[in-house]
Amino acid sequence: LLISNRLERIETFPFRNLRYLAQLALYKNKISYVAEGSLENTNRIYYLQWNDFRTNITQDNMIVCDCSALWLQEYLRSNRPYYETILCGYPIEVRGRRLRSVDITNCTKGLKVSVTPSSEVNYVQSGACLELQCKANQNVDVTWKRIVKGSEQALEEDHSSFCTNKSVDNCGNTDTEGLLVLKDIAAADQGIYVCTATLDNVTSSVIRQIQIGEPPVIKKSPISVVARDPPSYVIFEAAARGNPPPVLKWYHNSNEIDFKNTTKMYLTSNGSLIILGPQFEDNGQYKVVADNGAGSVEAAASLTIYFRSACNRGSGCSNDGQCLPVHYCRCPDGYSGDGCEESQESTLFII
Repeated sequence: LLISNRLERIETFPFRNLRYLAQLALYKNKISYVAEGSLENTNRIYYLQWNDFRTNITQDNMIVCDCSALWLQEYLRSNRPYYETILCGYPIEVRGRRLRSVDITNCTKGLKVSVTPSSEVNYVQSGACLELQCKANQNVDVTWKRIVKGSEQALEEDHSSFCTNKSVDNCGNTDTEGLLVLKDIAAADQGIYVCTATLDNVTSSVIRQIQIGEPPVIKKSPISVVARDPPSYVIFEAAARGNPPPVLKWYHNSNEIDFKNTTKMYLTSNGSLIILGPQFEDNGQYKVVADNGAGSVEAAASLTIYFRSACNRGSGCSNDGQCLPVHYCRCPDGYSGDGCEESQESTLFII
């Protein structure tokens, strides 16, 4: 089950190694793009719930049923899942119909449009400005429209919030074809916007959703830790709220922590940081950043562990080792031990 996960896209090969996948539920997300090949090696699926019939289609996955979805239609027709609910969100005339039954023809032109930024759902702050640039891969015009109460609505050039293909003073002074600029965004500007290109009766469209978000707020800030001896673990607690829920990232001395490539640092489900068996190199500044597209906020704390070693007891560090301010011997190459007294070259290991 991958329901209610704020998914916007399904990229290539996400289920490649799940050869025995039989049931897949993706409803209550915001998926409008499904990469060709994303369902490769999933011919055992018999239950595929893409949309929830109890939910308004505009509040669920919004698949664009044009030539970009032809491969998905062919997949459904050839594999024929026992239960499947992939519904079209656009074009308007096929909204709510099953993708499997929609007539998608004349797809030999290779027409495709794209929009930057690539996020299907754009969360912005009230009063902010947003630019959406739409381009086609062929020399054709693109047009922006808005979906209001189930029907398409042209954007008025003289609307105080909408500016297309003309200069806008407070949003970057741009004059680019296919550019949609929303300035001073208010609640009434939220909704679904569609960029469309047409070539010889072949249409390609991209959907973007705009929502006013609530910038994140730190609910629980991490507290600095000072220890006289290294503990078995350290926890920096953190929590944040916002709309949408923010993503939390941690940094150690300005470097982002890659949790996939470390075995001593872990990120909990609520965003807290756990450090197992902290060492001297783990001392320093730790910062958590919460970001949700509508804004970002950060909080910081420090970790200071005083290691009791030879130079703390007055005997100093041997073999030109350096006694650091935290009473820890930094040993030169070839030496180790509490006071750098052990030669690594002469160490004998018996197995």
